[in-house]
Amino acid sequence: MCVIAYIPKESKGVDYKDFKNMWDTNPNGAGIMWRDENGDVFFKKGYFDMFEFYRDYLVIKEDYNYECALHFRIATSGNIDDKMCHPFIMTNKDDVITITKGKADTLVMHNGVINIPNRPNFSDTAEYIIHNLYPMYRKDDRFFLHFTKRQKALVENEIGFGSKLLIFSKDGIEKVGRWFDYKDYSCSNLYFNREWNWKY
Repeated sequence: MCVIAYIPKESKGVDYKDFKNMWDTNPNGAGIMWRDENGDVFFKKGYFDMFEFYRDYLVIKEDYNYECALHFRIATSGNIDDKMCHPFIMTNKDDVITITKGKADTLVMHNGVINIPNRPNFSDTAEYIIHNLYPMYRKDDRFFLHFTKRQKALVENEIGFGSKLLIFSKDGIEKVGRWFDYKDYSCSNLYFNREWNWKY
């Protein structure tokens, strides 16, 4: 199962031991998204070298102290390549959802398995964004910041028990599913730390 770490500005961040554990238990690529001092949202994904990923993370968090999120992937569907790493741009276009770095209005990370048909080269997450999340975004580009109970229940039901979403925009973030407080940040699961006393 993948893991997402959401790291607010006030957090000290992910230490090297936890970073390496997250990488070692989820070895199929990684990505990062962050919000800068102007509120603009950026991302870079397709890391297959842990030290390159850790170096870039340190610049974003320690040098600039930006709010950010990390995704470490275990592939359950779709290619194991830079394009299917997370985050994904909120879009319905194949050529946009496969972009690997840049600036975006809204980005999505997912942890879990979504029971949705997917094309051979596309992951369940990419297909879910294109076919399920984007129609809501097209009607209201900040729907996730003022979810109705019905909307949130619909999304939670669609992604399935155990799945988590992190929707990240210049105006705020929304976590869907059951997240865990870990040290001074949030994680989508804690499988990477076998010593931590937690229950699903």
